[in-house]
Amino acid sequence: MTISRAAGVSVERLQFDMKRGAVGGNMELRITNDRTSDVFTLSASTNSFLAQNLTLSGNASPSITFKFAFRNVGAGSGSIFIDNFNVDGVVPEPASIAVFAGLGLTGFAVRRRMSKAA
Repeated sequence: MTISRAAGVSVERLQFDMKRGAVGGNMELRITNDRTSDVFTLSASTNSFLAQNLTLSGNASPSITFKFAFRNVGAGSGSIFIDNFNVDGVVPEPASIAVFAGLGLTGFAVRRRMSKAA
């Protein structure tokens, strides 16, 4: 799964619900990506959905690709179900942008007054 994002936004967290199939052995889910060294190994050993919250280290690229690998760690076959998948990211704060814009306009106004006074 590849996630593309706007410039300046960093992918920070994955959130999803996970459970194993009603029939089968315990399953393991391993999540890696192509931008950070983060590796998450999760066990799916219940038939009920459990919330998973995974925090990633920093990511400065315009896209990130996640690789999901499933492995049966018990006897028999099994399956994993994932639901309510969300990706959280950090967007530059609008107030910070407004402060810099305000400083730029103030500098422009001061320069204009100085040139009129001369």
